Amino acid sequence: GSDSVAPFINYCGKGKGVYVLVRTSNPGANDLQQLRTETGRKLFMETAANVIKWHKPGVGAVVGATNTAELEKIAKFFAAAQKKIPLLIPGVGTQGGSAREVAAVLRKNGSDIRIHRINSSSGISYAYERYDSDYVAAAEKAVKELNKEIGDLSGYK
Repeated sequence: GSDSVAPFINYCGKGKGVYVLVRTSNPGANDLQQLRTETGRKLFMETAANVIKWHKPGVGAVVGATNTAELEKIAKFFAAAQKKIPLLIPGVGTQGGSAREVAAVLRKNGSDIRIHRINSSSGISYAYERYDSDYVAAAEKAVKELNKEIGDLSGYK
């Protein structure tokens, strides 16, 4: 709730930032995040509404990559509120999310993809297992592949 995030949000805009967990990638998220609230919205969308309410520069949202339909719903919701809310998007790679699909959703909704962070921690950290090479070379290869999936960012201002 607001009392839990307020101390962190108070630092935003002073060179600091905070990401509020809105929708995770793990299958167990459905146990809670899909529950309907008194407003009729699902809990993850109620949390997104709070991110808008609490918004100031430096406040972002964590939205998992494994459900692009919900990612798109959240991105549209933030855009409709005319808020530039950066997204931290985990779940690419090992968890099953696709950087290419995530980037397509963000572009489709007119979002400035440069403010978002598409994350593939395990895909990079454990790339040496996939490529059977040294850790650094494998991680570099995984990062290059991820960047290729995300695509060209030069068209953004």
